[in-house]
Amino acid sequence: MGDQLKRDQLEFLYDTVKIIYDCALRPRLVDPDQNKHLIQNIIPQMAAYRAILVITRIIQRKMTEKKKDREREEAGSPLRKVKFEEEEEKKDSVEEQIMKKRVEDKLNTSNASNFSDH
Repeated sequence: MGDQLKRDQLEFLYDTVKIIYDCALRPRLVDPDQNKHLIQNIIPQMAAYRAILVITRIIQRKMTEKKKDREREEAGSPLRKVKFEEEEEKKDSVEEQIMKKRVEDKLNTSNASNFSDH
């Protein structure tokens, strides 16, 4: 079913609709005469809100990791930047991993074409 990013996005929207389905709005969501407002307005707004929450968690996590890294460096801990970067790569979300891979692929293809032109 498509690539990993599409699957992740579909699951995200499924979870968003499931929140509405599991609450008191279920009768309106199921009824075709009443669900137009939910589908056109509420679900997109709720998906945007949930996306902002995910972005906020990612930013907070990165800030916390940077703070811990600075504290390690100040304390003279044997853990250095190399190990921290390895840990950071393991914690990337699926979307971040896919975007990194696409950027790397694009850079590799552009570098390959630069070398082949000469």
